[in-house]
Amino acid sequence: MEQRGDAVYKLSEFFGFTCYMILDKPYIYFHVDPEDGTQYDGYVNIKTGQLVEGYLPDRLLGLAVEWLMLHHSDLSLMWWTKKYKKVPPLF
Repeated sequence: MEQRGDAVYKLSEFFGFTCYMILDKPYIYFHVDPEDGTQYDGYVNIKTGQLVEGYLPDRLLGLAVEWLMLHHSDLSLMWWTKKYKKVPPLF
């Protein structure tokens, strides 16, 4: 598992998304770098799937939440146990 500083672990990459586990908060950090050169960052609550900080356009937020819900059990377990592993991409 790739650690990025002391606060996050890189979990997955897909469609320009890079997904990180936040160690001290129950959030997944999504960094999105679409091909058009824009960049978006958002923090999504693992439990609720709600955007709690940052901005992701509706379409990108939908993909982020779909990935989160698809892997919800694994992500919750990783956050509680602090045992991290790679998570498959959305497609």
